[in-house]
Amino acid sequence: MTMQTFTGFCDRVSEWVGQKFAWVAVPITVLIVYEVIWRRVFHDPHLWAFEVTTLLYSIHFMMVGAYGLLHNFHVNIDLIYSCLSRRWQAGFDVVNYFLFFFLYFLIFLIAGIDLGVDS
Repeated sequence: MTMQTFTGFCDRVSEWVGQKFAWVAVPITVLIVYEVIWRRVFHDPHLWAFEVTTLLYSIHFMMVGAYGLLHNFHVNIDLIYSCLSRRWQAGFDVVNYFLFFFLYFLIFLIAGIDLGVDS
């Protein structure tokens, strides 16, 4: 399997998953509107609504993240980035993706170990 075949496969998977899981935003929106109305109008908030909204959003964020990278939907600071050549932009992207991936992974790992030890 060549690298182009593999990246093409990953792009197709990201496209399909992103299109399907983008629809998770609809129940999130409906749930938030429902909870705000119930809390503000009836003064009776639900304890489960915040948890379910957070869980749905985390699913949405994780599953649609690769789709955002595929279509370059993420926010860039273009002050410096736009002045670079395509080659430097690609190198900058690779370094940042790996740096932030491992930084977040390390933070989640440490937090998870602490929570696991406490439990």
